[in-house]
Amino acid sequence: MSLTKSDFLKPCELLGPYSVPHLGDIYIRQVSLPEAMALHDAGEGDEAEIMVKLVIATVCDKDREPVFTDDDADALRSNAASRMQPLIEIVNEHVGLGVVDVDDIEGNSEAITPNDSGTA
Repeated sequence: MSLTKSDFLKPCELLGPYSVPHLGDIYIRQVSLPEAMALHDAGEGDEAEIMVKLVIATVCDKDREPVFTDDDADALRSNAASRMQPLIEIVNEHVGLGVVDVDDIEGNSEAITPNDSGTA
């Protein structure tokens, strides 16, 4: 069965539930292309900031009520990467733009080995 134009143009459905450690079940509200690009632009090239904005904009409950608000941005930014990673991965997967690479946010643990001084 192929996707029809009318199916493709229907409003996006709510995705989930997804179980997130330390948070419980969440849903993802898909964003339109203009919304996603506006969130990306508002992050001014800072990938962690873009991800915080995407989490706030997309994570919701089953009634489409946001789980987080702009007032939670500082707390999200300062939360441990290990706690944020599962949430970020779900948002990244379902926003569909590949806006943020989770490895870039956490840092690339393989970039510098214990015996490497980090210099050329």
